[in-house]
Amino acid sequence: GVELVELQFPFSEPIADGPTLARANQEALAGGCSVAQCFELLEKATKAFSCRYLMMGYYNTIFKYGEAAFCQRLAACGASGMIVPDIPLEESASLRAQAAKCGLDWLGLIAPTSSAARLQQLNKILTAGESIAYATARKGVTGKKTSVDSALLSYLAGLKQQIDVPIALGFGLRSASDVQKLVGKCDIAVLGSVLLETYEEQGAAGLAKLLKSLRFA
Repeated sequence: GVELVELQFPFSEPIADGPTLARANQEALAGGCSVAQCFELLEKATKAFSCRYLMMGYYNTIFKYGEAAFCQRLAACGASGMIVPDIPLEESASLRAQAAKCGLDWLGLIAPTSSAARLQQLNKILTAGESIAYATARKGVTGKKTSVDSALLSYLAGLKQQIDVPIALGFGLRSASDVQKLVGKCDIAVLGSVLLETYEEQGAAGLAKLLKSLRFA
């Protein structure tokens, strides 16, 4: 029932990730995980499952590989797009151009602190590329529980008036109840840390149960 999957390429300083995903990054690197292995896994996954895959990672990985070569390899592996949270919008033109050449979506990030001018600029870029806006539910990093309250719903309502592409919401969503409250308020609910924590605590059966509950929220 999953429609979009983020495959994270591990990095030593994952500044947007909270403790759970930061630890996962460190353990993957300590285990010898390489960029080549990430591409191999991505290619296997896209051939095995029909959902769309997005690469999530940090710019240093792309820079060292080469923007053009990285985007070409990503597209060849069947990815749909990329999320690169640590590259400023003002410095992303080259990467966005390479992604577009390869038919990859570049997901622009929105924070609660984003100004109206920034939202207008980002909307223009995302609309031209028919992409997705990734809104963070709060300031800070992933993982910590986010309250889906009236303030968050008001924030999303404001974004809906200013952003003309689908809006994904992430950072701290943890349950089917959270997802249910977001129906009609945003287009995509993003869950990450809670999935890894559930798998570690309850195994594959527990993770499957959680995913099923989210699908039918």
